[in-house]
Amino acid sequence: MIVGDMERKHNINLLLLSVLLLVTAACSTTRNLPEDETLYVGVKNMEILNEDKTPAGVQTLEEVEAALSYPPNNAILGSNIYLTFHYS
Repeated sequence: MIVGDMERKHNINLLLLSVLLLVTAACSTTRNLPEDETLYVGVKNMEILNEDKTPAGVQTLEEVEAALSYPPNNAILGSNIYLTFHYS
């Protein structure tokens, strides 16, 4: 009896894992995006040329960095659940 129960649990776990892998492989949030569009993935490191060290320049740079430091789309395993339903 114990061996049969263990085998059944193993089969159920294998089935659930297979379904999970199939679902995650089938989901694509970028499938319906136009070719010239991409999802926002964040800002890479910025290189400041001719940085203005005056108080006004420092304040302006802080404001620009704050405006550009918007977080990227939240993703779970590379897929955003909200975008998946939005573009479905």
